[in-house]
Amino acid sequence: MYFLQIVGNRCADMKSGRFWWLAVAFMVTAFLAASGASAQDVRGMLREQLTAAADPSYQKLARDFEIVDAATGETGFTTFVPEPGRMYFVYGLCDANCTNIDLELSDSNDGWWTEHDRRSDARPVVAIPSSDKSREIGIILDMVACETETCAMGIGIYSVELK
Repeated sequence: MYFLQIVGNRCADMKSGRFWWLAVAFMVTAFLAASGASAQDVRGMLREQLTAAADPSYQKLARDFEIVDAATGETGFTTFVPEPGRMYFVYGLCDANCTNIDLELSDSNDGWWTEHDRRSDARPVVAIPSSDKSREIGIILDMVACETETCAMGIGIYSVELK
């Protein structure tokens, strides 16, 4: 099983220099506005926004969305094992009380690959390139700026079949 889990504040060793940095930037659809909505409503809206982030003509949901509540400075962590021969996109999103989340992915096995989106926004996107072998990818979602005690944040992982 997999769950995006809050693991506290980001540890310094997660920022080690053993990773290679790549650049990828994708636009994501508008973000949700629902101040005063219940937690269940916010999660439902995040699911709708994560669904709308991908292009259904070629991107297919690779696994269920993961949504958690986090305070500023908290970090969510999960892992994902992509299938060889497919490219993936990881979309992050947070609720209307959040102004900035960051997304970082890295190869958990040997650090051959790392990618991040640290733009000052609430809609990070990172691509996972195709690989010829299966690798576990660590996914870190940082709550950088939440205007309330906690904000809902989540990820959606979509695959693209390469021909």
